[in-house]
Amino acid sequence: AQVARGEVPPFARALVETTGLADPTGVLAALVNHPLIARHYQPGAVVTAVDGQLGLATLARQPEAVAQVALADRIVITKTDLAAPDQLDALEAALREKNAGAAIVRSARGEVDPEVLLAPAPDTAWIDAAARRPVAHGFISTFTVTFGRPVRMGPLGLWLTLITQMHAGALLRVKGLVDVEGESAPVVIDCVQHVIHPARQLPAWPDDDHRTRLVFVARGLAAGTIASLRASLADSLGQPLVD
Repeated sequence: AQVARGEVPPFARALVETTGLADPTGVLAALVNHPLIARHYQPGAVVTAVDGQLGLATLARQPEAVAQVALADRIVITKTDLAAPDQLDALEAALREKNAGAAIVRSARGEVDPEVLLAPAPDTAWIDAAARRPVAHGFISTFTVTFGRPVRMGPLGLWLTLITQMHAGALLRVKGLVDVEGESAPVVIDCVQHVIHPARQLPAWPDDDHRTRLVFVARGLAAGTIASLRASLADSLGQPLVD
């Protein structure tokens, strides 16, 4: 409103800072569901700050912290000037176990490159990392589904709508590239709990792999439930999974 009235200059990005115990899925869902905000903004990246001194202990005792790390597009390790190098290396290794696709940077004395906070999240980092190293850490798990033939968006969209509604508390995020029938470039899919962001088509494929690849980040889903989800998606799209 202040921009429209000329009281403040126009801006291209907005940063939303939350408390340390905030659930990123709830924040993202609230922003995407707000009609005025959704009309003017789209989510760029989730950045999680992790205390370089206390991070390992926090991850061990606070499930919320693990979820924040698992959902992040970027992770900033803070207070690195106050922590020992081996302590930071152990923390970074623990973060990689929970989210292999996030970019991890270290910050000393509160200094960080603004691009770490402002740059949009890459479209394939999560997908490539999850394909190389599926994650199962306590109650957080990451798994992928891959299809070798083009898919129809109608059945995929219906399946995502049903599944994200049924498992809204357990499916934290779904993100991936879709090879759509009749299209030469992929479509980016991004869901946060039960909220499905508008599909976005890229100008071209980012690499030579043109298969549909979706990454799921789940909380508290049993292995049998994950297997059922994979099978039901294959049935909905009418083609087998590529293992």
